[in-house]
This record gives sequence, C-alpha cells and structure tokens, in this order.
Amino acid sequence: MELTQREKTLVVAALTILLPLLFFKLVLSPLNDYRQKQRVTVSRLDEKIRQIDHLGQELRYIEQNRKGQTISLSKKIDRLLRRHKIKSRSSTIVDNNADGRQSLVLKLDEVNLTELIHILYSVENASPVIAIKSIDINPAYKNKKRFRFSTALSSW
Repeated sequence: MELTQREKTLVVAALTILLPLLFFKLVLSPLNDYRQKQRVTVSRLDEKIRQIDHLGQELRYIEQNRKGQTISLSKKIDRLLRRHKIKSRSSTIVDNNADGRQSLVLKLDEVNLTELIHILYSVENASPVIAIKSIDINPAYKNKKRFRFSTALSSW
C-alpha cells in the first residue's frame, strides 16, 4: 500500500501535532502533578518544623522559669492539709535525697473516712506529680470510725 504525497504530508503533519501533545499528556503532565504534590508536602513539613521549633522555644522558656519556682513537697502537703483543715492532727518527717527529690512521711491521727478520701484525692491529683510510695491505714484506738493514717510520699 503506497501513500500519495498528500497523504504522507497529512501523516507527517498529524504526527508533528500529536507527538508533542502525547508527550505533554503522558510525560510532562504527570511530572508536573508530582512536583505540585511534593510542593504541598514540603510546605506542610515546613509548617510542622516551624511549629515544633516554636514549641521547643516555649518549652525552654517554661523550664527556665520553672526552675526558680518549684515548690517543695513539704509546702505542697502543708497547703493540702490546711485546705482540708487537718493540719493540727498531722505530723510530717521530711528527707531530702541527693538527686534533688524530696521524700516525706505524713502521719494523720483521728481522721474520718471522708477526710482520708479528700486528702488522698488531693495528693494523687497534685501538679507536679507526687508519688505515693506506701500507705498504712489503721483504726484509731478510741474511736473505730476514725483512722490513723501514715503514708510515704516522694516528689519527682
């Protein structure tokens, strides 16, 4: 099958027009889409990096300011006891550890169950965390509805 000169010219013209269009559609367009997705991904990552940097600066600022404002464990427990109005029935023994933590033994005499629950709840939900190492609860000698309470506490 032999093509005439006019048909050959039309085929060459069609190929001249269609080949760049196919190249653009099959190669350049997916490549451009990929680049666009990468730009969006990079911009999201840059935003996350800026947020992390900002949070790091805030954390350093908070840590620098908190160092001078730490409240000792004995002061925290004293505040809790005063808030619950059982300071007069309490005694504390404080021990400072070499690693900077503070240990405390708290003894309460003649406390009822409600007072005991409130003080334990306050200790557990204190900020920063107070660790309860041990608890000893015994009935009081004179009144079985009241308790003698002893606990070992530690700050972090």
